[in-house]
Amino acid sequence: MTRCALFFSIALGAAGCSPAAPAPVKATSAPAEAPGGTSTDAGAAEQLLTPCDIKGAEPKPQSPQYRKGCLEPVLYFVGQVKKGYVTGSLSEITGKYRGDPKLPKVKVTLSRVEEDKDPCNPTYNATAEVLPVYKVVDSATGKDLCEGERYEKAELEEQCHPDQLRKLEGKAFAVPGYWDDAGEHHGTDGNTEVFTLSCVTGVIAKCIHWGYAPWAANPKDPGKDLLPYMRACVHAARADYATKDSVDRAFTCDKTIVDVYDRLGIQKPRQGSPLEFEATWGEKAPSCIRRPRYARCEDDLRAAGVTIDGKACLDPADGSWPADGLVAVRSSLRNDLGNDGCPNDKNCPVGPKP
Repeated sequence: MTRCALFFSIALGAAGCSPAAPAPVKATSAPAEAPGGTSTDAGAAEQLLTPCDIKGAEPKPQSPQYRKGCLEPVLYFVGQVKKGYVTGSLSEITGKYRGDPKLPKVKVTLSRVEEDKDPCNPTYNATAEVLPVYKVVDSATGKDLCEGERYEKAELEEQCHPDQLRKLEGKAFAVPGYWDDAGEHHGTDGNTEVFTLSCVTGVIAKCIHWGYAPWAANPKDPGKDLLPYMRACVHAARADYATKDSVDRAFTCDKTIVDVYDRLGIQKPRQGSPLEFEATWGEKAPSCIRRPRYARCEDDLRAAGVTIDGKACLDPADGSWPADGLVAVRSSLRNDLGNDGCPNDKNCPVGPKP
């Protein structure tokens, strides 16, 4: 079985792996976001803090919508998640919209059957445990909120048969805590237990699918979990370079192909890949950045207070990992939007570039 698990197409929020050659978005999987304005795009940062069509929004879980220049409308759902399982009742689960606290309450109903699980998760494949996935329905309208969300052909990982991946179509993962408007993860909202629902095309779901379930044991230190790796993966998949304005910005496009790997060896760098080292991420920010994922972003990043280390930032696969480095990314040197400049919510193309 040829291993291609690390060759992912990221659309800012999601990612995958091309069958031979995988976003989510970020990513997206990419699967993809493109939330980074150019240096001449006044007000872009402020715009990125605004949820998509919040007034009339469906209570959609984290999905490709998160990768198109705005935040998903639902901040979190109230409840507890243990090892991916939502505890208590699965009916009429209350969610909180971002922004105006006067907006009506979100209510969704979850369902799953015993065979609903991620069949190709590298962390779970070696155990008898099951990583559950859920169908998410708007309690008020009955609409399936992850309907049509699936891993595209270009994102298929070779160790996962297409028939297996179809089990994930239209499903979501449940993850403890929530991500705020600056892209930072919090375990609770004060004393309230909360969780995030991410459709399979969301970057959070992609990072879980790649093996970084935050509750799973660290294979090299079983007394610790993989939460730091999950957090690092979300930043890395979205090409979130931690700008000084603390705005959640992603410097990538939907379906951008990346190779994600980590210091634990859960994901390993793809041998013979044409991709080149980009950056290494720690739990909350990059450890070092050799170059941005897309050409023409250097000026934007430097203006935002980001340090690009150039040749001093080395691929950890060729040597040692930085002390705080957890996850690394390789990407194509051909990622270039030309005169459109750095990726933002208006100029990202559709489809992966090998």
